[in-house]
Amino acid sequence: SCLHGPILLPFDFNAVSGNNNGMRWIIPLPAYHITLRDVRQSCSAGPINNQRSEVSGQQSVARSQSSTIDHSSSVCPINHQPLTIDHSSSGMILVTVLLFMAIILALVIQAQVVARMALRFEDRQSLRAQLRVAAAEAAWNALRVLAADDNLQVDHTNEPWAAWQTNCLPNTVETIALITDENRYFNINNLATIPSNVSVRLPVSIVRDVFAASEWPDPVGETQALKDWMDRDAEGAREAGYYHQAHLSLEPPNAPMESLAELDGVLNATRVERRAAPPTLTVLPDRVDRIVPINVNTAGRDVLQAVLGAGRSALAEKICRRRDAHPVTALNQVMDAKTLDTLRPYLDTRSRYFSLAAQAARNGQQETIYALVRRDDQGEIEILRWVYR
Repeated sequence: SCLHGPILLPFDFNAVSGNNNGMRWIIPLPAYHITLRDVRQSCSAGPINNQRSEVSGQQSVARSQSSTIDHSSSVCPINHQPLTIDHSSSGMILVTVLLFMAIILALVIQAQVVARMALRFEDRQSLRAQLRVAAAEAAWNALRVLAADDNLQVDHTNEPWAAWQTNCLPNTVETIALITDENRYFNINNLATIPSNVSVRLPVSIVRDVFAASEWPDPVGETQALKDWMDRDAEGAREAGYYHQAHLSLEPPNAPMESLAELDGVLNATRVERRAAPPTLTVLPDRVDRIVPINVNTAGRDVLQAVLGAGRSALAEKICRRRDAHPVTALNQVMDAKTLDTLRPYLDTRSRYFSLAAQAARNGQQETIYALVRRDDQGEIEILRWVYR
């Protein structure tokens, strides 16, 4: 079939010559005749003008007939020079960007870590407060049981106050409380008291036997050190001068002890290797200088033996067998009057001092309360120590 009108063929501008008149009718429409310019370099119009002057004669007809051709348009050849890129500058920018991104990421991570640590700290503090409240409540409940004792003249280990008291709260906090009879031990502050009855055994002899039973190297020396620490006179081998000669910054207060830590400190003041005080001793602070007796229903066999003295092991065994069957309600049930006269200040069937340990725990975190209390003859409870551990 025949095509009417000019035919548009692929056109190569570089193939155009001055004598190529046959190609003038297949020049594309002016709309497709564009000027190419490289924005990176200027194009000189000189060479194009020279070419036009050479072919102006041959193409005059084409110009007159193609009035739509843009005479102001010119074709600028592209100068194919290689594009140079500053790789060092681009690399530096990339490194800087990455560095800033790393810093921002580190700050974000640090902020998250700090926020989580703060949240955990707040959670621990909140749980700690809850546990302290729960432990305190468990302690007071145990003390209520102690105060509700229906027989204040006799105390023994089978009473309700001597049993473990456990509880699981609705918030999953578990509590446990235990009351211990402190009159089952010998009060070291008895050393500061001298019995009015000359026939009564001296506290120094009892403490000396305690150290001997515990196999301390110098029972006499340890006992003298404790006595000089508490008595109100300045006479003795372990007074202030003894510690000054040993270059120790210690000064005997000449007053009863306040805690087991003080007892350990005095006993280990001049020792090379530390050693715990005998477990049969305790420290019971009292505002009145008086001997605090042990409870024959709760005291251990070694404590009974130390208080009764050498040669009375059979009496200690008798007391233990009797209380295992039934609590001792009167001292004359286990000893004769003559023996009782020499030991009466140190023996009793009831207790006045008690220690309490109450603990509340949840999720591996726990709070413990230690208390030392005194119960009077009417059952009233006096708090002597209340410490959170």
